[in-house]
Amino acid sequence: MFKVSRYLQELENYAPQMLAICKEAIATKTPDFEFVRVDAEIFATCPDESID
Repeated sequence: MFKVSRYLQELENYAPQMLAICKEAIATKTPDFEFVRVDAEIFATCPDESID
């Protein structure tokens, strides 16, 4: 387990493109009851890399 802040630091160091795309997707979020919907087209451009 790790803190979100630490994960974001590591993304910034080792996967800056992934972090930038995630930030862009969340910046365009829309509320949907108790959910948050991010822009699917933007999020789909994010590299598919596992962290485990």
